[in-house]
Amino acid sequence: MVFQKNTQYSLRIFIHLAQNPGAPVSVKHLHQSLGIPYKYLAKLMAKISQSGLLSVTQGKNGGYVLTRNPKEILLYEIVRINEDLDVLDHCLLGQNAVCRDPGCPMHNLWVQQRKQWKEILYKQTLKMLAHT
Repeated sequence: MVFQKNTQYSLRIFIHLAQNPGAPVSVKHLHQSLGIPYKYLAKLMAKISQSGLLSVTQGKNGGYVLTRNPKEILLYEIVRINEDLDVLDHCLLGQNAVCRDPGCPMHNLWVQQRKQWKEILYKQTLKMLAHT
Protein backbone atom coordinates (compact mmCIF):
# COMPACT_ATOMS: atom_id res chain seq x y z
CA MET A 1 0.00 0.00 0.00
CA VAL A 2 1.37 3.40 -0.98
CA PHE A 3 0.26 6.39 1.04
CA GLN A 4 -0.49 9.84 -0.32
CA LYS A 5 2.02 12.63 0.34
CA ASN A 6 -0.37 14.10 2.95
CA THR A 7 -0.29 10.82 4.85
CA GLN A 8 3.48 10.52 4.62
CA TYR A 9 3.85 14.04 5.97
CA SER A 10 1.25 13.41 8.67
CA LEU A 11 3.15 10.36 9.88
CA ARG A 12 6.38 12.36 10.02
CA ILE A 13 4.60 15.13 11.98
CA PHE A 14 3.08 12.73 14.50
CA ILE A 15 6.37 10.91 15.00
CA HIS A 16 8.13 14.23 15.56
CA LEU A 17 5.53 15.33 18.12
CA ALA A 18 5.77 11.98 19.92
CA GLN A 19 9.56 12.23 20.06
CA ASN A 20 9.39 15.81 21.35
CA PRO A 21 6.70 15.84 24.03
CA GLY A 22 5.96 18.81 26.23
CA ALA A 23 5.82 22.34 24.89
CA PRO A 24 3.64 23.12 21.87
CA VAL A 25 5.40 22.82 18.50
CA SER A 26 4.83 25.57 15.94
CA VAL A 27 4.30 25.16 12.21
CA LYS A 28 7.55 27.07 11.71
CA HIS A 29 9.43 24.56 13.90
CA LEU A 30 7.86 21.61 12.04
CA HIS A 31 8.73 23.23 8.71
CA GLN A 32 12.36 23.71 9.76
CA SER A 33 12.70 20.28 11.37
CA LEU A 34 10.91 18.19 8.75
CA GLY A 35 11.51 20.17 5.58
CA ILE A 36 7.84 20.23 4.62
CA PRO A 37 6.91 23.32 2.56
CA TYR A 38 5.49 25.93 4.96
CA LYS A 39 2.21 26.76 3.19
CA TYR A 40 1.52 23.10 2.50
CA LEU A 41 2.28 22.26 6.13
CA ALA A 42 -0.01 25.01 7.48
CA LYS A 43 -2.96 23.64 5.48
CA LEU A 44 -2.16 20.08 6.48
CA MET A 45 -1.97 20.99 10.18
CA ALA A 46 -5.43 22.56 9.98
CA LYS A 47 -6.77 19.29 8.56
CA ILE A 48 -4.92 17.16 11.10
CA SER A 49 -6.24 19.30 13.96
CA GLN A 50 -9.79 18.37 12.97
CA SER A 51 -8.98 14.72 13.74
CA GLY A 52 -8.93 15.40 17.47
CA LEU A 53 -5.46 13.84 17.79
CA LEU A 54 -3.80 17.24 18.17
CA SER A 55 -4.72 20.38 20.01
CA VAL A 56 -3.51 23.82 19.07
CA THR A 57 -2.66 26.78 21.26
CA GLN A 58 -2.58 30.24 19.68
CA GLY A 59 -0.09 32.96 20.51
CA LYS A 60 3.63 33.59 20.79
CA ASN A 61 4.37 30.30 22.55
CA GLY A 62 1.57 28.42 20.84
CA GLY A 63 1.68 25.38 18.66
CA TYR A 64 0.52 21.79 18.41
CA VAL A 65 0.58 18.99 20.98
CA LEU A 66 -0.76 15.46 20.99
CA THR A 67 -4.09 15.09 22.79
CA ARG A 68 -3.30 11.54 23.92
CA ASN A 69 -0.32 9.50 24.92
CA PRO A 70 1.52 8.10 21.84
CA LYS A 71 0.95 4.54 23.13
CA GLU A 72 -2.82 5.15 22.77
CA ILE A 73 -2.75 6.49 19.18
CA LEU A 74 -3.02 3.79 16.52
CA LEU A 75 -1.42 4.04 13.10
CA TYR A 76 -4.94 3.59 11.73
CA GLU A 77 -6.08 6.85 13.34
CA ILE A 78 -3.30 8.83 11.68
CA VAL A 79 -3.60 7.20 8.26
CA ARG A 80 -7.37 7.62 8.06
CA ILE A 81 -7.01 11.41 8.27
CA ASN A 82 -5.97 11.45 4.61
CA GLU A 83 -6.68 7.96 3.27
CA ASP A 84 -9.91 6.13 2.45
CA LEU A 85 -9.26 2.88 4.28
CA ASP A 86 -12.53 1.37 3.07
CA VAL A 87 -10.52 0.43 -0.03
CA LEU A 88 -9.03 -2.41 2.02
CA ASP A 89 -12.42 -4.14 1.92
CA HIS A 90 -13.07 -3.68 -1.80
CA CYS A 91 -12.32 -6.14 -4.57
CA LEU A 92 -9.11 -5.22 -6.38
CA LEU A 93 -10.78 -5.98 -9.70
CA GLY A 94 -13.87 -3.94 -8.90
CA GLN A 95 -16.19 -6.94 -9.10
CA ASN A 96 -17.80 -6.45 -5.70
CA ALA A 97 -18.02 -3.63 -3.19
CA VAL A 98 -16.64 -6.09 -0.63
CA CYS A 99 -14.12 -8.72 -1.70
CA ARG A 100 -15.71 -11.90 -0.36
CA ASP A 101 -16.08 -13.82 -3.60
CA PRO A 102 -13.75 -16.84 -3.56
CA GLY A 103 -14.30 -17.10 -7.33
CA CYS A 104 -12.46 -13.81 -7.86
CA PRO A 105 -8.95 -14.51 -9.24
CA MET A 106 -7.44 -12.02 -6.74
CA HIS A 107 -9.52 -13.09 -3.73
CA ASN A 108 -7.06 -15.36 -1.91
CA LEU A 109 -4.11 -13.02 -2.42
CA TRP A 110 -6.09 -9.93 -1.41
CA VAL A 111 -7.57 -11.59 1.68
CA GLN A 112 -4.05 -12.29 2.95
CA GLN A 113 -2.72 -8.83 2.08
CA ARG A 114 -5.74 -7.08 3.57
CA LYS A 115 -5.31 -9.04 6.82
CA GLN A 116 -1.65 -8.04 7.03
CA TRP A 117 -2.42 -4.35 6.38
CA LYS A 118 -5.18 -4.30 8.97
CA GLU A 119 -2.90 -5.92 11.55
CA ILE A 120 -0.31 -3.22 10.94
CA LEU A 121 -2.82 -0.37 11.02
CA TYR A 122 -4.70 -1.56 14.10
CA LYS A 123 -1.79 -2.87 16.19
CA GLN A 124 1.01 -0.37 15.59
CA THR A 125 0.93 2.63 17.92
CA LEU A 126 2.54 6.01 17.50
CA LYS A 127 4.82 5.10 20.40
CA MET A 128 6.08 2.08 18.43
CA LEU A 129 6.66 4.19 15.32
CA ALA A 130 8.46 6.91 17.25
CA HIS A 131 10.61 4.43 19.22
CA THR A 132 9.92 6.33 22.44
